[in-house]
Amino acid sequence: WKRSDLSVWSKTRSFFDRLNKKIRGTVGGLAPGTAYDVRVTITDPNDPVYGPNPITRTVNTLTDDAMQEPRHRIMFGGFVLSDMSIDWPYGVTSHDALSIPDRRFQVEELPRLDGAVEVSDYWGTRTIKMQGIVTGRTRAELADNIARLRDALVNRRQRLVIDTLDTTGYYLNATCTSLGITEAAGNLRHVTWDATFLCADPFRYATEETVESGIILANNDIVTIENQGNVFCDPIITVTTTSALPITCEVVNLTTGDRIRPVGTITSADILTIDSTKKKLFKNGVEIDFEGGFIRLASGVNRMKVRLSGGTISLSVRRRHRFI
Repeated sequence: WKRSDLSVWSKTRSFFDRLNKKIRGTVGGLAPGTAYDVRVTITDPNDPVYGPNPITRTVNTLTDDAMQEPRHRIMFGGFVLSDMSIDWPYGVTSHDALSIPDRRFQVEELPRLDGAVEVSDYWGTRTIKMQGIVTGRTRAELADNIARLRDALVNRRQRLVIDTLDTTGYYLNATCTSLGITEAAGNLRHVTWDATFLCADPFRYATEETVESGIILANNDIVTIENQGNVFCDPIITVTTTSALPITCEVVNLTTGDRIRPVGTITSADILTIDSTKKKLFKNGVEIDFEGGFIRLASGVNRMKVRLSGGTISLSVRRRHRFI
């Protein structure tokens, strides 16, 4: 399969549904409202294959408007601060979690010249302001609900889930640094609250991971892997092989120039895990040495290539898209 406007094909695993007499395959991580070409090639080592082969079709994924409406929900550390789909005593009235975080510039003045040189440009921390309400049917219930809110917004790093815009939810790694609760005179059934969250990590992460698995590749084969976020993300790549003979393996991202080659070989008894999030490489759960550096995925389509000394491998790429 491939996106219709691209030229490089990717592979996915298929299986035979004997009960319904169908061959099935799954492709994940597709963009909404986009045309894709799907090609099915059938081989039989014992008998000839009759009819058109391969079979190619063009399909279009659903647009966001055609997809199921999401739950408009905000949570911190698993505690629901707002959920418009249920009767809930807590609510968020406003927040600025979707704004752009601070930028950290470093410039160096030019001697005897106008202006300066930009030495570095990095994203800084993100500060989120949030306001909401707490309700109660009685004063005692209101007091209990306020106590639960205080307990939930403890000063430690937790996931702040913002799932209010579309079918893709996001979370940030945040710490609640302050909480204020205001009671209006004469109002016995609800109070307002305002909180400040500090995100040392400025990025928003997709709540759902994207996985392509069972990609069969031979030496110098290329597969396209898409990063739907707008900044780099760090994938977890798993490599296995059916080869009984030892083979060497190198994974290259032709888009970014990143490459990594484990020291040693693998066989059918081994599982190789390249964890770019932890910057570690494991063989059967044991950390091993490598040459090169860890693979990053640039925003958009990445062309991944493998170099093998023989045989084929099965590649799985798991990642969580991130956004600024």
